[in-house]
Amino acid sequence: MENKGELLNQLRIDRNRVEPTSRGPWIIALIVLVMTAGGVFWWVSTSARAFEVSAVSAVAPSAAGGSPETVLQATGYVTARRQATVSAQITGTLSEVLIEEGEHVEAGQVLARLEDTAQQAALAQA
Repeated sequence: MENKGELLNQLRIDRNRVEPTSRGPWIIALIVLVMTAGGVFWWVSTSARAFEVSAVSAVAPSAAGGSPETVLQATGYVTARRQATVSAQITGTLSEVLIEEGEHVEAGQVLARLEDTAQQAALAQA
């Protein structure tokens, strides 16, 4: 029969020993997270594209020589290829806007007018 002290030492819990942890579930969770993030990124990038749409009317010529009839009419929206920021050389209150949003303008065209009463008064004093 063995010594009772040795038998008791075998039953003792070693609190200094570190149990090895399994990394398998963490690796699987990380892979699922990366795949989900990639899927969300792909979905957002493909659904956020702006498509250029133009309206087209198709007419069918009549054999009797009458007026053409509209067969197809479609609506859509157009996105600008370029945008420009416009600013004034002086500060002031806007008194008149000469164009509408989305209207085509030429270089040098007057887009708006500013109130010039303060500048006219300064010119008269000079």
